[in-house]
Amino acid sequence: MAACEEYQALYDLQKIRDCITHCRGEVSLSRDKAYLVSLKDRRAGFFAWEGTDVEIRAECIERFIKETWAFFTWLFGELKRKINDSWKDSKWAPPPSEAKQVKAK
Repeated sequence: MAACEEYQALYDLQKIRDCITHCRGEVSLSRDKAYLVSLKDRRAGFFAWEGTDVEIRAECIERFIKETWAFFTWLFGELKRKINDSWKDSKWAPPPSEAKQVKAK
């Protein structure tokens, strides 16, 4: 899975989710506080400082959606599985031009 560039997005998302779920979003209570604080420098729209709650803006969420979609598209390809056409037309799926941009990153 680590061969897929977008796998990092899932890892980042997991760390944010764990902080929100287990620490009520309070960075200083998270065992991953150093990672979360450093993440703000790599993820537009994500903010975390020790002693505060995480803040996630729309641009961060939209990017996670695109990267997650690209990851699962990659995974289905690796497994030689076809994605159902109804999912390709989903509002969550980036347009084909954007999907190529996400993969190119």
